[in-house]
Amino acid sequence: MTMITLIVQASIIIHEWSHCNAIGGTLDHESTVYGCQYWLPVLQRAWALKNAYSIQYFAENEPHLD
Repeated sequence: MTMITLIVQASIIIHEWSHCNAIGGTLDHESTVYGCQYWLPVLQRAWALKNAYSIQYFAENEPHLD
């Protein structure tokens, strides 16, 4: 199993855990990377903070893996 595969699997677990009310109570407002980075923060800030995909993408890409 590659390191990238492990990172993706871990980020999916983080995404699902973030739905639990005790952890974050997130919803799936937007699922695209573009929507999470550009659309939600500008037009729907409250949704951006409670978007499970935003948390998942953050877990996959911080620190940024160029």
